[in-house]
Amino acid sequence: VPLLRERYFGDLDGKSSAHYDDVWKLDREDACHEAFNAEPPARVRNRMMTVVSSLESQVEKPLTILIVSHGDSLQMLMTAFLGTDVRNHRDVPHLEPADLRELKRQPAKL
Repeated sequence: VPLLRERYFGDLDGKSSAHYDDVWKLDREDACHEAFNAEPPARVRNRMMTVVSSLESQVEKPLTILIVSHGDSLQMLMTAFLGTDVRNHRDVPHLEPADLRELKRQPAKL
């Protein structure tokens, strides 16, 4: 599903992941920034939640949905379920490959 894709890091895509820290520092200040032409955290979370909401509307409750994506995008999605500000997505515990996390909806904050 294209909406579950990895976060676009703009001018930093294809470069060392060490440069991601530059974007993440700015994420803490502004969830809508587009520095380095990177995709803003608020946009990543919104597109990920679009998928979740679409799946929820298609399945009878109670339901379990398994989402597979990339760490940065998943951490932003998790802020919606945790009811925390997306600017703090790096505070969400790191996801290892094939990690499973159970999430339940909480009131969302930007």
